[in-house]
Amino acid sequence: MALINSADIIDKKRDVSEIISMISQDQTPLLKILERKRTTDIITEWLEDINPAGDGTVAALEGADISSYDAGSQPSTKQNICQIYSDTISLSGSAMNNKNAYGRKDELAFQLKKKGVKLRKSLEKTILKNQASRLESGSDARLLGGLPSWITSNVSRGSGGAGTGYSGAVTVAATDGTQRAISETLFKNVLALMADNGANIDSLKAFVGSFNKQTISDQFTGSNTRQIEMGGNNTINASVNFYNHDFGVASVHYSPNQEARDCFLIHPEDFKVRVYRPEELNKHAVTGDNVKYQLITEYTTEVHEKGLGHIADLTTS
Repeated sequence: MALINSADIIDKKRDVSEIISMISQDQTPLLKILERKRTTDIITEWLEDINPAGDGTVAALEGADISSYDAGSQPSTKQNICQIYSDTISLSGSAMNNKNAYGRKDELAFQLKKKGVKLRKSLEKTILKNQASRLESGSDARLLGGLPSWITSNVSRGSGGAGTGYSGAVTVAATDGTQRAISETLFKNVLALMADNGANIDSLKAFVGSFNKQTISDQFTGSNTRQIEMGGNNTINASVNFYNHDFGVASVHYSPNQEARDCFLIHPEDFKVRVYRPEELNKHAVTGDNVKYQLITEYTTEVHEKGLGHIADLTTS
């Protein structure tokens, strides 16, 4: 019997999923936990105060008069500068009218969705970047101070590494040091610095790149002898997602949008996002057979650096 097989058919529609997967990473684990509030100026300011240390030498005489009084101390003012994020998309009239593309029925909506993913990734990458803050000058746009440019109190750096931190109303980018492998000793040393500086370290979150996330899972043992733990269905549990330390517990997170050489120890109370202009999608004037859109936002961060930790200059392979 004569039969036409599927292989005989020419010009077939290819088997392409109606849902096109976004191959690149779109996770923004840090933005998910940070407080996000409005700021009212392109320079956001906050007050920072430190509880006074105890004095173990105080011993007053019975019945003594007071001849001098402590004037107390005032909190200091810190500031960070808002940075403008801008991205654009332009489609021809024909592209806008195309309803036959695989995986989407509306090309503009599809492209704008990808731009939204890129925006969140870009914001997270910027606030974790070793970048000095600056005001606009000539062709130099405003920049927020990235997290590595702030932390000087609770930090471990490789040989030659240095950080100035916040000085003269701006931050200064840190100087990279010689890279070295992450270790439990480095991790514990920074935790101890944080504890001694009064940081809230009971529920910390550690953010690292993929290589150092696997290194932590492979090498951190705590006070126990490392063993292979078998879960149900003969599954090997080889990941360290929580680290119980002397001062509390730290959860460990893979962070795809930061520099792989960094490990940040963050408490959300001490690192916050401040937004001057929320995300806006502006349609520009029609000047031809096309449509033009601009996606824009303006943002910065509030950083209380004594409550944060940084293990810098880590190897990445």
